[in-house]
Amino acid sequence: MSLGMKQHVLLAAYLISDSSVMLFDEPLNGLDPGSIDILNRLIRQWQKEGKTILLSSHAIANIQSICSKACFLKNGEIVTESSNMEEILAIYRKLYEV
Repeated sequence: MSLGMKQHVLLAAYLISDSSVMLFDEPLNGLDPGSIDILNRLIRQWQKEGKTILLSSHAIANIQSICSKACFLKNGEIVTESSNMEEILAIYRKLYEV
């Protein structure tokens, strides 16, 4: 089974669960653009429903579009967190020299 198919199976599991907390580790890996769009819309819907979503990702553009707060890790340590998207981008660029 491909990585994208595994991601689809995990997403389907969340769709049938009624969990108030959802954990995603690099959920965009292996997904095509259409599936990424669907995942983003689902995450926004779950947020509206009051669900808590913890998501790890290196895809800063996606984080910026769907997350209300971000924290950054460097060498396994939390170095900062913010709810301000402009600040999040500035921190990302500084920490990862982008």
